[in-house]
Amino acid sequence: MLIDYGYFGDVVSLDSTYCTNNSNRPLAIISGFNHHRGAVVFGAALLYDETAESYKWLFETFLEAHKQKRPQTVFTDQDQAMAKALVEVMPGTYHGLCTWHLMQNAIKHCANYMKGKSHFLSDFKKCIYGYEDEEQFEKGWTTLLVEYEAEEDKWLQRAYNIKEKWASCYMNKALTLGMRSTQLSESVNADIKNFMNTKLDIIKFFQRFEDVVEEKRYKELKCEFETRQKIPRLKNSYSDILQQMSELYTPTIFDLFQQQYELFEACIVKSMNIQTSSINYVIAMTKYSGEWQVDYDLENKSICCSCRKFESFGILCCHCLKVFIHMDVTSVPEAYILKRWTKIARSGDLHNSGVSGVAEDLDLSPTQRYQKICSRYIRIITEGCRMSEAFMFLNEVADELDDEMVKFQNMQISNDQVNGTSNKDKEIASTNDGSTQVTRLAQKEGRKGSKRLKGEHWNF
Repeated sequence: MLIDYGYFGDVVSLDSTYCTNNSNRPLAIISGFNHHRGAVVFGAALLYDETAESYKWLFETFLEAHKQKRPQTVFTDQDQAMAKALVEVMPGTYHGLCTWHLMQNAIKHCANYMKGKSHFLSDFKKCIYGYEDEEQFEKGWTTLLVEYEAEEDKWLQRAYNIKEKWASCYMNKALTLGMRSTQLSESVNADIKNFMNTKLDIIKFFQRFEDVVEEKRYKELKCEFETRQKIPRLKNSYSDILQQMSELYTPTIFDLFQQQYELFEACIVKSMNIQTSSINYVIAMTKYSGEWQVDYDLENKSICCSCRKFESFGILCCHCLKVFIHMDVTSVPEAYILKRWTKIARSGDLHNSGVSGVAEDLDLSPTQRYQKICSRYIRIITEGCRMSEAFMFLNEVADELDDEMVKFQNMQISNDQVNGTSNKDKEIASTNDGSTQVTRLAQKEGRKGSKRLKGEHWNF
């Protein structure tokens, strides 16, 4: 988990709605996105209660375990106790509220505005997601209050006072990676529910919890395998930018980037203001309302859009791509390729994350061993295939390694037979010619999706 957090701990989700035993002790799970936008678990703790002091202990212990590395953004679905602890322990971390729970609270507290053919819920949802500009949001919120005569509604007033935590036009100032709710953590909860029961003692509980974490890692391993086996389909095979990003991004992120590339064709350069060292573009879109300001720095080759998609999500928006194409830029600058979304996200040192001092665990699962060694061999193979001489040398080494591996496996089998033991981590089958081969790992059966768990709601 230390390594996972070192690579992907920029945006995390904290959820403590799953209670593990008959005493209803909450299990707090801190998770995030990996480079395939899959769930990765950074930590978990059994809490005695959900007071501010308990959450303060949780945050302090979590930071201590991760060498005081703070996430940039934390999403929660809890009340003031969690918010208070977060401000005290991580004052510089952006706090976002789960929008799903916000909608549930709107249904609970504003039911009197939803009678008949009322559109209150859709109008309220528009205030959450529909406005990219703060001025538009303020007008939309005022219209909502006036139309439903809700100017004096105390719950709506309290929601408005913390609008920076849930409204899109304010949330795009922070790195969110597209996360807007704690559903990621709650999907982990669903897996835990399938693995556990309330009668488990604490040791067996965390053994089962490790099974859940291992399954998440197995899913990432499958994504890694599929990434290397499949060639992304380019919707414009003549695009240098798409070709570049298909080689860098993981398939999930490349699909999202390619959607933005498709949208750039709907973008129109409405006006240009050329200055000494920069150009200001006004971009409009066919069939879309609104305008977007894009500033392009000629000296530094930097670009910034008013929608702030790169700053919040980590990929360029269609408006910036439109300007790049207009300026005949044929490749995305390195500054706009977020490493955490690329195929090599897990490469590089983590000196600042405290991982270098962690003792290596030799008792790894087959999945963990594969992850640890696979990247090294892929790098060697990639370099070896660049030149014909290197390829021939690599072939010879591979033959030698193959022979040595067979000898090693035969020796292990002989030792096991003499000692009367078996190696559970390997499934080795004998062939007719006396050699051995490792059987393919059986594919894990998928688990049926479960309904989203309903968490505790906060009270504004």
